[in-house]
Amino acid sequence: MRGKITKTEKILVVCTVVFLLAVCGFCISEIAAGRNGVWSVETDRTAAAEAVIPPEAGLININTAPVELLTELPGIGSKLAERIVSHRESNGPFRYKSQLLEVSGIGAGTYRGLEDLITVEEGDA
Repeated sequence: MRGKITKTEKILVVCTVVFLLAVCGFCISEIAAGRNGVWSVETDRTAAAEAVIPPEAGLININTAPVELLTELPGIGSKLAERIVSHRESNGPFRYKSQLLEVSGIGAGTYRGLEDLITVEEGDA
């Protein structure tokens, strides 16, 4: 009985062929779409910041924001937020956004990620 293909084997072959055709069809559609199987990751700093703080929320005033609000800024954890509040209490309000660089733990990279999200204006909340 070894020469005959059983009904189960036929079904298995048909299912395998259908599966392979589906996979090939998917791959062809990905190539046609120009993705070539490569998925991109968004690394835009502005897009990442907007995901944390939507633009309609407005700028965060680093002279008046409490620790809880400061931690919503990208790259600012609770310890760093506490240092920002402590710095402004010890030295007075920030006159320029760039003075945030005086806070221990905030370097140029962190500041670049924050500068478009913060303000030091008097009238801002």
